[in-house]
Parts: sequence; structure tokens; C-alpha cells
Amino acid sequence: MKKIKFLYSILSHYRKKLFKIFIFEIYYSVIYWQSGNFFKNQNDDVRTDTVPCPYYFIHKIAKFIKKEKIGSVVDLGCGFGRITNFLHDKTEAEIHGYEIDKEVFDVAQKNSRKKVIIKFDDILKLNSESVDFECFILNDPLKKKADLELLIKKIQLGKDSFNKIYYLITINVDKDKNYIFEGKKILKTVSAGDNKNVTFYRN
Repeated sequence: MKKIKFLYSILSHYRKKLFKIFIFEIYYSVIYWQSGNFFKNQNDDVRTDTVPCPYYFIHKIAKFIKKEKIGSVVDLGCGFGRITNFLHDKTEAEIHGYEIDKEVFDVAQKNSRKKVIIKFDDILKLNSESVDFECFILNDPLKKKADLELLIKKIQLGKDSFNKIYYLITINVDKDKNYIFEGKKILKTVSAGDNKNVTFYRN
């Protein structure tokens, strides 16, 4: 039932890239059948639901990581591990993930590749030592704008101390949250519908 609901969501919300998204979804869903075609409704007002990112978007992210020769990536709110497993298989980067929901984390751990490191932790509690990655992926994990602002500020403060280039990749972030990323350079956006896009930023 949840797989049907997700496919319906694709048909209704990703209309600009419907054919490509549908083909990628079918193809990789067969390959990764156990990990990430279902999702969980969150019961709090802090985090968004664990909705899987379309494989077409993850394919674009993998190409970007390889092109920029990014060595380390963290998925902040990795859910069931759809993104982390795909990037492990398609790139040479070191892949990490954070997930706060214990039930979801357990599934991600069970299905994750051996070299993928997933931590059971709250991304809002990240500190400067926790953000020593080259690339951060956010599949709009937080409902409250203030929480997302705090998270981005922590990343920026932590990375500024290293004085290195870093990247932010946002997935399906609502337009009214875009101001949070002002000051970051937009390298590319792939849009599939209203608020259905993946955007690549650099500091």
C-alpha cells in the first residue's frame, strides 16, 4: 500500500520529469527492493516524514559527487538508507548518515553496505567536530524553519573553522525555506515540479 502511495506521489508531484523519474524508480526499486520504497509518518512537529528521495535525483547527486571529486558525504536524516546505499555503490566517497528515529535507524543499519556509517543521533545536536564532511545532503528533514536555520548555521560555523570548500545538496525543500541558503552559491538545480527539486550549493 505504501509503495502504491509513493508511486502516486511521483505521478502527481514530479510531472516535469515524470518519465525519467518513473523509469529510474522502477529500475532501481527492483535492485534495492528492501531499502527505501516505504516510509514512516512522523508523529512530532519537528521532523518531516521519512519519504524516500526519487532515484533519479540520487543519480544526479552521484554524478555531481563524482564530477567534483568529493571525498566524504553525510546524509542528515538518512531515513531507511536509500541515498547512502546508492552513493556507496556509485561513488568513491566515504558515506555517512544520521537518523534519529530508532525504528527507521534499525532498518537502515540492517540494509546498509558494510562501508556506510550510520549514526543514531539528532542532527540538531551536531557540533563542529561532527561536520567534518565535504558534502551535506538534506532531504528537507525538519518542519520548523528555525531548526533548519540552526542546522545550516552549525554547518557553516564548523566548516568556516576549517576554511575549506564544502557543498550542500537540498532535496524537496519548500520554497519558503530558500532564504536559509542565501549566501551560498547555487551550482545547479534539477526541478521536477512544485517544491520537487534537488539543488546543489557551494560555500
